[in-house]
Amino acid sequence: MTGVQTCALPIYADDSWLPEKLQKQVDVLEACPHVGFVYSDNYFVDDQGAVINHYIRKVKLVRGNVLLDLILDFFLITSGLMLRKKCVDSIGFFNEDLHVGEDYEYFLRLAKDYEAEMIPEKLWNRTVRKDSLSRKDYQLDALNDLNTLKVFLKSVPIFYQEHHKPCLTRLADCHFSFAYQL
Repeated sequence: MTGVQTCALPIYADDSWLPEKLQKQVDVLEACPHVGFVYSDNYFVDDQGAVINHYIRKVKLVRGNVLLDLILDFFLITSGLMLRKKCVDSIGFFNEDLHVGEDYEYFLRLAKDYEAEMIPEKLWNRTVRKDSLSRKDYQLDALNDLNTLKVFLKSVPIFYQEHHKPCLTRLADCHFSFAYQL
């Protein structure tokens, strides 16, 4: 034994689900009719499927109204999410004008209107690739996220007034990070 932990499923695309993921998420949505979406924890793996034990990004496990949490820490990942059809019918689809960061913009709209539930189990594998779009063009990715956040906060003035200080702190952090990378 080499001490390398590997994921349960082979990697054929960027991400993969463990066999029980869908059923567990369906069970949660059936048990919690007030919830719009459910997500779970995950493994971060390299392109060979080996678990990256101390990966810097973590999935924040919160439930209920997660909008402020999402603004302060972009923790949702598309592969780990299951949402009700009524959510899509209500908020629409991804913004096709965004080449990167479309998921962040979508999740902000989702979390604004719907409560979340989470499963604190690792039910899927997120593959970390050095050549991913967000890693290839960090400037475009960071700029899109910053602009998305600014536009979103302008669209929710009451929320912004109620959470003015943490939102300003997050915007300052985004500006600093973007400038530092330049």
